[in-house]
Amino acid sequence: MNKFRRQRCFNILIAAGHEPLISGNATGRRSACRCGCKAGAWRGQGGFTLIEALVAIVIVSIGLLGSAWLQIYSMRTTQNAYLQSQAAVIAADLADRIRANPEGAELGVYDDIDTGELPSDPDCIDEGCSPTQLANHDIREWSAQVTGTSALLPSGSATVSRSGEVYTVTLNWTEQDLRSATEKAVEDQEGTDSTQRSYEVRFSP
Repeated sequence: MNKFRRQRCFNILIAAGHEPLISGNATGRRSACRCGCKAGAWRGQGGFTLIEALVAIVIVSIGLLGSAWLQIYSMRTTQNAYLQSQAAVIAADLADRIRANPEGAELGVYDDIDTGELPSDPDCIDEGCSPTQLANHDIREWSAQVTGTSALLPSGSATVSRSGEVYTVTLNWTEQDLRSATEKAVEDQEGTDSTQRSYEVRFSP
């Protein structure tokens, strides 16, 4: 009986990749016991390895989720910085146009601009424009950078106002929505929208 038990333990340990360690002077009962202990230890070790694997999977999953969030945040930050720079270029372009047409500025043609309500096209470039016509041409051409088919700002709009000698240019646009469902739900409850951006600059001709 002891011999059968010993052989069974040997088979279990060999199948598990372990070398049976049994001293030559041990009795059959002690040998079988030692072998049984080895087999039991191996079985316990196998269960512990499975738990470690599950814990590792959980840790890796959390790491991947964090990496994905960081990538989304980086994309959002990069996009916002790019659109801010585009807004600055557009505002500077209008300032240059006003400085290049001081007569039109003196007549107040640039004083109140809304890209939603543009003046008619003067169609005077080939024949020569008056200061007022040139200002209207500037407004239409400038607005195309904000609201036209080749607009530099997504869903853009702009207004221009004047107080004394100071012009105020306000540009608005909508960023790509990269918010999570949770962020969107919270902002909806608060009545806010982080995808709406604006840029304002003041200058004197």
